[in-house]
Amino acid sequence: MTAKTLYPPGEVIIVAHRGFSGGAPENTYTAFSLAADLGVEAAECDVRLSYDQEVVIIHDRTVNRTTNGHGAVNDIPLKYLQSLDAGSWFHRRFSGERILTLDESLDILQRFQWINIEIKTDGISRREAGILIEKTTTRILHRKLEDKVIISSFYHPILVRSRIVAPQIRTAVLYHAILHGSHRPSTLVKRVGAWGFVGGKHEIFAPMLRNARQNNIPVFVFTLNTERDLHKWIKRGVTGVVTNFPDRALKVRKILKTG
Repeated sequence: MTAKTLYPPGEVIIVAHRGFSGGAPENTYTAFSLAADLGVEAAECDVRLSYDQEVVIIHDRTVNRTTNGHGAVNDIPLKYLQSLDAGSWFHRRFSGERILTLDESLDILQRFQWINIEIKTDGISRREAGILIEKTTTRILHRKLEDKVIISSFYHPILVRSRIVAPQIRTAVLYHAILHGSHRPSTLVKRVGAWGFVGGKHEIFAPMLRNARQNNIPVFVFTLNTERDLHKWIKRGVTGVVTNFPDRALKVRKILKTG
């Protein structure tokens, strides 16, 4: 697959990072809804396993930061996870937001042209990571969303597993210099049979972009929250920009497009 099959050439994809997480509590129904209402092309979310091995939408290993609860996600049953307030930490007007299951999130995420699902494996065993990817891909295939989804992870072996159980779903390597060294995008992508490359704005340099272009690898950059950063990276010709403020990205893209 090439970037051309994902989106028209020359048009950067705007990815709402955990939804419109600059304006609402991340990874919640409201955050995804606000981003969808803006009309951006894509949204990103994070999946983890609950204690009873249900797939839930939450970024952190624990619920401490984004809910009124405490403890590791994989130590807490789904029923209790969904009893927590996942909105008040952001602002009291979001009181009552819940942690979503993957199925619940897909109800709103299917409004986007593209859905980036990051597989979070820290704090769980390899066996549990396998359960997580298999349950995630099963739900995607059940809803016939395989053409919309890009699965990504910093733990690249899980992308190999994804390719085995659901080869029709795109995958993308998430890059971190400490974890993955100085390998070129093409090396990391080809090693696991992935489609795309995703990296932070402080970790992607010109030689990496050149390597990706030479090998026809789509590149997404996170997390671009200022108009200055958005302008810089869109001008660099990346495939997509990942941002907490998709409204700002729309503004910058329009300005650049109209000259």
